[in-house]
Amino acid sequence: MGNISEQIDEIITKRKVQLKYIESAREAADAVLENMYIFKDFQNEIRDNLETFPVIEGGFDVAGSIESIPTEEFFNLHKDYVSELERFIKRLNRDNLNISFIGRTGQGKSLAMQNISGLDSSVIPSSNRGDCTGAKSIITNSESGPVSAIIQFYQKDEMVDIVNQYLLKLTDGRRFIKDVSDIPAIKTKELRKTLYKRKNETVKEEDWLDHLCKYVEHYADYIDDLGTTKEVTEEEIEYYIAQYSSMDAEKKYYKYLGVKLANISTPFLNRDAGKIVLVDTVGIGATSLGIEEEMLKAVENDSDAIIFMFRPDNKRGKISDNEISIIRNIAERISPEYTKEMLFWVINRVETGDSGDNVHQASDVIQTIRQRNYPIADVFNVNCSSEDEVQNRLLIPVLKQLSSRIQDADKLLLDKLNTKGEHLFQMYSQICQATDRAFASSANEDLKRKFYRKINPTIKKGLLNELRKLYLDDYNNLRHMPCEELMNAASGKFKNIIKSVPTKEMVMDLLSYGDANQFNAYEACTNIMRMQIIDDFTELNNVLYTIVERMKKQVLHIFTDDDKGKLGLVYPLGDSSDEWIDGFLNLVEGEKKYPFLSDALRKFQSYTINVQGFLIHEIREQLDPIDISLPRPDGSSSVPQISGSMAQPELVAEEIVEWLKTYAEDVHDNVEITLQDVYKTPNRSMFAAIKDLYDRITYTMADNESKIAEEWRYLYEDWMHLIWKDEYQQQSAVKVIADEWNDVVSKLKEINKPEYFIIRN
Repeated sequence: MGNISEQIDEIITKRKVQLKYIESAREAADAVLENMYIFKDFQNEIRDNLETFPVIEGGFDVAGSIESIPTEEFFNLHKDYVSELERFIKRLNRDNLNISFIGRTGQGKSLAMQNISGLDSSVIPSSNRGDCTGAKSIITNSESGPVSAIIQFYQKDEMVDIVNQYLLKLTDGRRFIKDVSDIPAIKTKELRKTLYKRKNETVKEEDWLDHLCKYVEHYADYIDDLGTTKEVTEEEIEYYIAQYSSMDAEKKYYKYLGVKLANISTPFLNRDAGKIVLVDTVGIGATSLGIEEEMLKAVENDSDAIIFMFRPDNKRGKISDNEISIIRNIAERISPEYTKEMLFWVINRVETGDSGDNVHQASDVIQTIRQRNYPIADVFNVNCSSEDEVQNRLLIPVLKQLSSRIQDADKLLLDKLNTKGEHLFQMYSQICQATDRAFASSANEDLKRKFYRKINPTIKKGLLNELRKLYLDDYNNLRHMPCEELMNAASGKFKNIIKSVPTKEMVMDLLSYGDANQFNAYEACTNIMRMQIIDDFTELNNVLYTIVERMKKQVLHIFTDDDKGKLGLVYPLGDSSDEWIDGFLNLVEGEKKYPFLSDALRKFQSYTINVQGFLIHEIREQLDPIDISLPRPDGSSSVPQISGSMAQPELVAEEIVEWLKTYAEDVHDNVEITLQDVYKTPNRSMFAAIKDLYDRITYTMADNESKIAEEWRYLYEDWMHLIWKDEYQQQSAVKVIADEWNDVVSKLKEINKPEYFIIRN
């Protein structure tokens, strides 16, 4: 098997490195939750004392708006997110890779695990007579013997829950116990009579009652062990996990009723199996309650790879609804993407036996599986009675794929976590925005008049006048000058025009292609050169983007700086102009409340300059000398006369290269001359963009009224509680809640950042 054990060790080591990032995310999730609980407590305080908070004149109820901000969905999602975080931490924290064996009863799970671990049926019960394994067990590959096990028993409250699931099912929820000591007093005979009298009783209900009877009648077998852990020898293991003796089926055991988990250690037969743990689940289809849910929990919490065992019937090679249901439920639980990486379907091929072989049926089933789109990683045909086949056709292929796939599988789970974290961040941000909106429009008319002496100068002098200065004093002068950054970046592109000429070796390759002649080779060279030149100049888009973004940030600084427009106190300016415009308009509900202002900002947001828009047609026009599809102005051919013959390809290639160099120099000179005027375009264009924005947010009229002036006033009135927070609290009728509110909201906003919700490494 080679170095698979070393690869597994390396995977475990890498997981430990990644673990610190997941643990940091867990700590961040706690910080988020703590802040949300503070906010929730504040809401509850308001909710319990609504009558003490004044309603602002005009009917706007600030306290009511605060207490009505919905949080339940956030808390539910946060709980789910933390649960997955903890599951992922547990996964990365393991010192082994876990392989779970699942399937219906009697499919060969125990037989396969015996031939991997070397344990016999006294430790891993195996039978074709139905349920034989009573408790979930895990089998760890240890470096040396002897075989031993750590037996972990249920806690008493867990046993109460187990018994109650039977009682509640059998009595339609009418009966249940409160303490483990109540178990012996359960009247199973009366339950049997009642069940028999019911006309709609089922075999399943009879089976449930049979299981409940075991807990009642064999109470003494497990009660003293509950809540304890025992280390036992190989000879004792069967007594704790099996339902009957491997040597004598008439000898039954009941200790398993109290066993939660048996952790068995043994040296595996294949020493290169490395740090592998086999997880043995109780067979699905066993008549006790909760078996499939326990299997799904094992798959979700304890599995790195999943072995799905299936032994086809010896008469019909058919996949039943049971198998499809198992795979579907697993895929839904941990995602179809993960099962495609880590679920291996093992077809247990039986060659001899009392009930006959299923060799042909096994082949038919595999053919069916391969034809269908089941979410599985692979399917194996294995005779699970053969140690050699189990080792070479099951264990080794699984370990090889496990070692190569597990990191991708971990990445799938991490991406799933981050998707949920992103959703949680969006919800958290929405709550933060809702807290801002709670005070918006809360001021009465008297308060608005008091703040008008602050609002009016801020709009006219702080914002509009500063924007006017920007386009008049800065960009008005610049628009008559070339854009130096574009000019400097383009200078490097001029040099590349000469470099675009193919080498002699490239031309000779073109000449040798099929039945190509001098004309074909020359045409191919010009085509290549034009595309290289165009692509090279298109890269100037990066420079133009930087220039435009810088201009937009200059404009938005006027909107947001504390000594200018002050709107950064409503929504702070970050690294992106797009993000600020989107975030600001979303927060203030701009399209709904301030449509003219929103329209102006959206038009400014969409403004861009690109090479395709103003430069490429100028470049292409100067490429005519190396475009033979276009005739020259005088009507002559644009193909040069090449005197060399094809009998002398090297001389022909040299001549073509010389012609191309000559034309490339012409292109270089023509492009350089042409672009002298074009370099002014970005500055002229940006001047126009700023001027257009200024005009729209200053002069927009509707119905012969300055609607934009109204919108500016309404905007600052609505958000004065943030823009002039201290003064607002002193004057506002909501001061009674403002002090505590500011503290609560500040804590919320401090961590309204993606890094508190997204795992980065």
